[in-house]
Amino acid sequence: MSICSTARSKTPNAAEAKLIEGGTVVPPKPVSPVAPVSPQACAIARPRHGKIPLAVFYSGRSRSKLYQWAAQYKGLFLKDGASTLVDFDKLDEIMNSLPPAKVTMPHSQRRVPARSEKENGPG
Repeated sequence: MSICSTARSKTPNAAEAKLIEGGTVVPPKPVSPVAPVSPQACAIARPRHGKIPLAVFYSGRSRSKLYQWAAQYKGLFLKDGASTLVDFDKLDEIMNSLPPAKVTMPHSQRRVPARSEKENGPG
């Protein structure tokens, strides 16, 4: 099936039918799992300001988290008429001020010494 066909449709389109009859299998083109940004925005390495969806994509933080930070850090959001813009320099400052993560070994990988047969009892 082509990428444009519906998920419910199980019948191959004409091009796919030719591929199946001819015995040649061509893998589908990969689809990007995250594509909230227009191709024009991707051409810019890092803008000075951007709309909230771009800031969500850039920072990896949720929209609601950005609003929490905007209440806490003045100057993060700017208004231009009806548009809300995010100051990426301010966002970088906030992200850089976050504490480093404390990484510990997961519980499932901690080894507990096996009990002896006396402690456990017979089998």
